[in-house]
Parts: sequence; C-alpha cells; structure tokens
Amino acid sequence: MVEGIDILDYIQWILLDRRSTVLEIGLPNGTSCSVYLKEGEIIHAVNHELEGEEALYTSVMFPSGRFGHETWTEPDRKTIKKPGTQLLLEAARRRDEANL
Repeated sequence: MVEGIDILDYIQWILLDRRSTVLEIGLPNGTSCSVYLKEGEIIHAVNHELEGEEALYTSVMFPSGRFGHETWTEPDRKTIKKPGTQLLLEAARRRDEANL
C-alpha cells in the first residue's frame, strides 16, 4: 500500500508510464475502488454500486489515501472511453469545487 501521495498525481504517473495494472483505492468510508489502467488509458472503474467515470471521480476526491496494485486482469467490460488526461482534469476540477 502507498500512502501520502496525491492519487491524481499517482494515476498520471501510471498513465505516462503506459503501465497495465489494477489500482485498488481504499476510501475513508471503508470501501474500495478498482481502477483498470491499460497501456496508458483508464478503461474501467468500479466502486461499490458505481461504475465508469463516476466511480473514478468519487474515488479520487481525497488528496491522499491508501492504494495499491493488483495483478492485471482484463475487466469484463470497458466503461470509460475518455482520454486519461481529460478524466484527471475533470477529477481535479470536481475536487477543487468540493473544497470551496
């Protein structure tokens, strides 16, 4: 598990490195989110009852937390089609608005 690093910065690094991994993000409420990153793109996210972009956005609202990697497995579906940079910018915007 990794702690003390902004999750958005960490995801950006994974995207730039073009890694394929399943990132498990531990949330403050005790649940977790699985984010599937494949060769520099975010292709799927699932968080409890949410999937896709909303699951991703909900999971990165906190600037720090606990997260780790699981062995890459192909998700059963692809729920995210936007470029990673666009997703990260939107996530940062939502986080900034929530902190107002």
